[in-house]
Amino acid sequence: MPLPVFEEHAEALARLEGSTVRVRPSQCLNLRHQRAGCRACADACPTGALRWSPKLRAEPYDCSQCGVCGVACPSGALEVQATAWQERLARISQAVREGGALLLACPVHLRGDRSLRRRADLVEVPCLGAVAPWELVAAIAFGAREVWLLVSRCQRCSYRAAYPLAAQTVARVNGALEAWGRAERVTLQTEPPPTPASASRRGLAWLWASRGPNVQEELARRGVTLEEAPEPASPESQGLPQRVPDGHRRWISFLEGLGRPAGRGRHALFPDVIVSERCTGCGMCAYFCPTGALQACREAEEVALLFNAQACTTCGLCARLCYQDALRLEAGTPEQVLDGQPRAIWRGRPRTPQDLLRASAGL
Repeated sequence: MPLPVFEEHAEALARLEGSTVRVRPSQCLNLRHQRAGCRACADACPTGALRWSPKLRAEPYDCSQCGVCGVACPSGALEVQATAWQERLARISQAVREGGALLLACPVHLRGDRSLRRRADLVEVPCLGAVAPWELVAAIAFGAREVWLLVSRCQRCSYRAAYPLAAQTVARVNGALEAWGRAERVTLQTEPPPTPASASRRGLAWLWASRGPNVQEELARRGVTLEEAPEPASPESQGLPQRVPDGHRRWISFLEGLGRPAGRGRHALFPDVIVSERCTGCGMCAYFCPTGALQACREAEEVALLFNAQACTTCGLCARLCYQDALRLEAGTPEQVLDGQPRAIWRGRPRTPQDLLRASAGL
């Protein structure tokens, strides 16, 4: 991408930063490589504030700061601000502690049924599409017996573009719970489940509780670290910036809070990268990887391609940009993700495409 176009798109993206959304333009897949073809944020954005057609069109005045884009973005170009996720996680913790379960509902649903606000297990969210997978895993790790998302208004809501993302999030979390052998499940509910007597606030208690808990005290009780990962120093000589999204780090952290996986089987939720004999060792996949999950290391006259499954968000950029079509993403194991250690997936002398042609011809 020409530098003037990159700068124009980066500035447009940066204008979306606000009370909920944090922007890191250099992490955007489309700005890193022209073959990325990512539309995750635009497809999920409920207000149309983000569009790729094919150039980026960002309309900050159309942005409601709902945070859906921060959940959809696979590379951390768009994330939820620290104050926003910390406050909601504290509310989730309080709901589980007082109600034993978690009920998530949007303002549209709560306006139609005000009695829900008396529930101790209720947490209001701006949109169900803005609920991140790690938040649901956190609720289970905190001890929630059940987790529900109220979706009866979603199909008629002006934010309905975000509903598929909410459904994907639930499927992803349930897949992880299955891999861990957990009995709990997250469900999409068209009607609110019955309220246990112990999970109902009487009198003005619900009004006091609506103010929310003390964030630091509540999260300290759960042992949650509030410090985010430092911004990496990436001199130009080292290539493009690489950063594991904070949301992905929390996903891994709360999965660890569930204990060890139940089996060693492969699951599509957990990535693995397979490299074929067509690899030339050029290292472009590692150079453009937004998280550093792929690293190309020179060892004497050879190149070793290393893969760290824990840092991979399955954005798929490596497979799309490989001009030899030598990489593919496959299902991995939860153990590889939790291990967090890079392993060599290819090693050899760098070759040119002409070398491959001569080798295939037996020359």
